[in-house]
Amino acid sequence: MSGRSASQDRTVAVGERFFRVSQTAPIWVVRRVFTPEGHTIRHVVIEKLDQPADQNLIAIDRLLDESDYRPDRRAHRSRNTTSQTRRRRDDPKQLFFR
Repeated sequence: MSGRSASQDRTVAVGERFFRVSQTAPIWVVRRVFTPEGHTIRHVVIEKLDQPADQNLIAIDRLLDESDYRPDRRAHRSRNTTSQTRRRRDDPKQLFFR
């Protein structure tokens, strides 16, 4: 281990989308990247894609920790699109049981 944090090796841009590893939803969108006054670690404000009023402030290192969050690489789709959203690699193959 090099002792470097994840945020030193990678940047995060406003608009990038992430999901919690243990959950199939929601998608979190980065809305702001900044260093709070009195801190040295960068933080991000993330909000739920479908509920912008639901926001969280977390350290960028936590967002980039792949055991907690991962980038959402599914194609963006508009509200008028009727096709199914593509499944993430980490999503269960079958979400509903019959």
